[in-house]
Amino acid sequence: MLRGTRTNNQHIGIGPPFDDHVHPEREQAPVPKPEVYFAGESHVNVDREMGELAKNQIRFRLVSRLAQRYFNGLQ
Repeated sequence: MLRGTRTNNQHIGIGPPFDDHVHPEREQAPVPKPEVYFAGESHVNVDREMGELAKNQIRFRLVSRLAQRYFNGLQ
């Protein structure tokens, strides 16, 4: 069994832990409520997804144009 020597109490020890009384804590994460439509089914909100896609495309085009101008300026 390999065990290191601690020269400072704030350092992490090498080897097996000295305390066996450490137990993890479990916490339940809140689950978001699904969106329910008039049909009573939960779906993907197509309008919101298309809006996010449009924002992503605009950002991509802006960054790609800025990168293109930057690299063209290096020549």
